[in-house]
Amino acid sequence: RINWDIAIPNEKTCRVRDTRGPNENTFRSLMTAAIGQKSNTASTRDSCILTLMHDLGLRRNEISQLDLEDVSLSSGALRILAKGYRHKQPVSLTRACMRSLGGWLQQRGIKPGPLFINRSRSSGGYSRLTGSGIYRIVKRLGTISGFHLSPHMLRHLSITRACEQAARAGL
Repeated sequence: RINWDIAIPNEKTCRVRDTRGPNENTFRSLMTAAIGQKSNTASTRDSCILTLMHDLGLRRNEISQLDLEDVSLSSGALRILAKGYRHKQPVSLTRACMRSLGGWLQQRGIKPGPLFINRSRSSGGYSRLTGSGIYRIVKRLGTISGFHLSPHMLRHLSITRACEQAARAGL
């Protein structure tokens, strides 16, 4: 018999949130809904936004803050104002992002300013597409596809996909 105890404090439990996000089939349905829109301009813009969210895991505000000068298709890079940073940071583009951005730039034109624009009824001109506007686009396309989605759920899909690819690569 011993005269001492092992004292180990209980670990504090915390609720774990489901961070998996939608699956690839859901994303394909979203892209189909985006491409199937009546307006070719909206179709190209929205599918480009979805591709950036899916392939790069960008937040909606990171996308809304992009300017034309932040895109370099020749070097395959994008400069984003990431959360917690004061200056724009370079991000490498996937082939799908480069194709999608190329198509959007043909529609948008080369006028300096916001990369993603929204036809503003109040100003009579074009203005920057806001994070709230991107939220509404993703919600609307999700509804058309039969899914309840938010932009952050697409970020979860992107991160889950990256983790799965790293695991398959043995990283």
